[in-house]
Amino acid sequence: MVESDEIDLIEVVKNVIRFFKKSKFYILTFIAIGAVLGFLYDWQKKPIYTAKITVASAYLKKSDFNIIIQKLNNQIQYKDYKNLTEQLNLDSTLISQINKFEIIEKDDKEVNESALKEFIINMSVHDNSIIDTMNVSLYNYVKKSEILKLKSQTTIAKYTKLSSKIDEEIAQLELLKIKTISLLNNESKFFISNFGSINETVVKLYEQNLILKERLEQNVDFMILEKFNKPNQPSNKNALKFSLIGAFVFVFLGIVSLATYNFIKSI
Repeated sequence: MVESDEIDLIEVVKNVIRFFKKSKFYILTFIAIGAVLGFLYDWQKKPIYTAKITVASAYLKKSDFNIIIQKLNNQIQYKDYKNLTEQLNLDSTLISQINKFEIIEKDDKEVNESALKEFIINMSVHDNSIIDTMNVSLYNYVKKSEILKLKSQTTIAKYTKLSSKIDEEIAQLELLKIKTISLLNNESKFFISNFGSINETVVKLYEQNLILKERLEQNVDFMILEKFNKPNQPSNKNALKFSLIGAFVFVFLGIVSLATYNFIKSI
């Protein structure tokens, strides 16, 4: 029984070898056709160049930036060139070369609400010659966005109000200091034990107010930290890769077709 199995296995191997010898011309033809088709597929594809930019904002969160970028992508997808021409300061020919934008990373560290938050954005275009102009175009688009204007105005109003409140607290403490000094000069019998703590509190409030006012003066609503890099090679093209894939797929389909044909013929 074991000997019979061994004979059958050897016979199968021989049949496979005979099949490949007999069909080698067809197999080579399938490989050539698949490789050519794979190359042509890669050649006809519109190139996509992917560039990266790093930006920052004191007012925008990731959700806010997602809304801005999604709106931009929608305008590009639906070819809203009239608005994009004004917002990006580009003509429609250049705008048509933009594929899409995508937020790929963000500084997720816990920071103060007013601290600069960093965002890294990918931009894919069909023509890498427009990448340099997109630094100013993207900056203008974000600066003109309604969400940035709203966030900026709201935050400035909030910090202005907070600064005014701190000024009032400082004024009250300064008045308390004057009264305390007056009591001491009049040799009052009252013992003031918290005079030092009043001074410490005033100093802390002055420091807080100084930080708030510096932030209000800087008013960094949006800025570019690192400009778009300019790749020379498209990210979606690889002639060798697609030629090999095409050759593999076609030779597989060819062998299956030949084997099926020979099997039907032998019945």
